[in-house]
Amino acid sequence: MSTPDIVVNMMDLTPAMANPKPCSYLAVADGEKQLNMAKVYAGHYNGTACITIVKCGTEEEQKGAKAGNRGKRDSQVILMSFFQRVLFNDRFCELDYEIFWKM
Repeated sequence: MSTPDIVVNMMDLTPAMANPKPCSYLAVADGEKQLNMAKVYAGHYNGTACITIVKCGTEEEQKGAKAGNRGKRDSQVILMSFFQRVLFNDRFCELDYEIFWKM
């Protein structure tokens, strides 16, 4: 069982948001690895509202090992880019809309 699977299993998922669709975003990478996909799960852990973002990769790489893995910086960039777009009223990508809606 992978770490994202363990984290999602620990959450009490909101029923309407239990099966999220993969959303695209631009990752910290070059070439074909630049486009990536992630799923946003919303729910509660011990009564505290939380969201979990699971990078799942594009359809071509989902069957391989560590699909969607672009490193730790990619995860930080997802979060910081989201906050930047919210604060400066910039255009959202598909993943940003999903995070914003589930918050």
